Amino acid sequence: MAVRVSIVVPVFNHWACTRDCLQSLAMHLRGDWFEVLAVDDGSTDQTPAELPGLGAALFGEAFTLLSQPHNRGFAAAVNRGSRAARGNWLLLLNNDTVWTHDCLSPCLAALDADPALAGVGPTLLYPEGGRLQHLGVAVAHSIKCVHPYHLYPSGHEVAGRSRRLQCITAAAMVVSRRLFLDLDGFFEGYVNGMEDVDFCARVAASGRHFTVLPQARLIHAEHQSAGRFARERENSRLLLDRCGDLLRPDLHRLAGEDGYALRFTPWLDPVLHPGPERERTVTAAWKADPRPGRVEALLEMEPAWEKGYVILAGWLERRGEPAAALAVRTRQGAFLPSLAVLEETQRLARICGDAGRLQAARTRLAAVRQVLADAAGLRAVAVAEHARAHAAGDTLLLEVWDRWMTQFTAR
Repeated sequence: MAVRVSIVVPVFNHWACTRDCLQSLAMHLRGDWFEVLAVDDGSTDQTPAELPGLGAALFGEAFTLLSQPHNRGFAAAVNRGSRAARGNWLLLLNNDTVWTHDCLSPCLAALDADPALAGVGPTLLYPEGGRLQHLGVAVAHSIKCVHPYHLYPSGHEVAGRSRRLQCITAAAMVVSRRLFLDLDGFFEGYVNGMEDVDFCARVAASGRHFTVLPQARLIHAEHQSAGRFARERENSRLLLDRCGDLLRPDLHRLAGEDGYALRFTPWLDPVLHPGPERERTVTAAWKADPRPGRVEALLEMEPAWEKGYVILAGWLERRGEPAAALAVRTRQGAFLPSLAVLEETQRLARICGDAGRLQAARTRLAAVRQVLADAAGLRAVAVAEHARAHAAGDTLLLEVWDRWMTQFTAR
């Protein structure tokens, strides 16, 4: 049988992750319609000794090991594996993923059903607690890319629908091999970051799109690569130079489709707030039974309910449970960051003697205040994005920027 899918797995150290990934893959995929290409990027742990035997034992002749003499980075490893692949489709797969079911077949079915679909990925979940990691990548402004609904419960309604997206992560991406190679694959000037956004932006410029499937789910440990964020600033500059004119803000549209409203913090980080209907729903549920002990369940239903965090954290602290209150404020800071919330998190961390969270709060506050110190620069970004929204005729996004400038700057 001809190979239909080539699964390309870049590997650099972290042998236990690679082992678990390949074993789970073998457990949930059967047949001779796929091949697995592991690209070892110069691993220095037990990977070179263990990987050949395990790959052969699990996949037989369908396994290929491509060894590089040194670590050339994620993009180069993916490109090498893709050039050696035989399948019509590529599954680009991080080695820190774990399969719990066959999440590949639904992706292939979606691609077969829609010629305008350039690529598909599964929903990615964190290993602990099963919270959402990836439902797609959205553009908030300029090249500011975010994962909508990051850390929402995996059973939340937003996880039950697919979306038309400009970008998805390459941690698990199914894409045509021909398309990937025709676009010269990933640009290798990036160092372990943004190469997938760059690729997707180039694809989206041709009018095609991506999606993430709710019925296909994969566990992803995330950020196992050494130095994962060491070149974040340089990668962002490169993305701006290469794709600044290709990416279009879409977070406001995606949020609106789910009943949320996009807002920006004073330092221009995007935040999703419940729209009127969502706010009415959670408020009515609270008023029907206003016991503080119920708030946790309501926050699972509506993680962006600001009042709920205030009620729950205050109640817990009054009960003499500052550590629990700290956990609530930390979660609030992830969904609804503000200076007040970060300062409250810092206060509670100090009371609890939680050195890790105290340092994290201090670091984040310092970073935010550094950005806020450049008020002129923030306003310049807002003015430029306002003009961009006006030129695009995007009235919804214009309202978002009008609101920010009214709240945080003098006209």
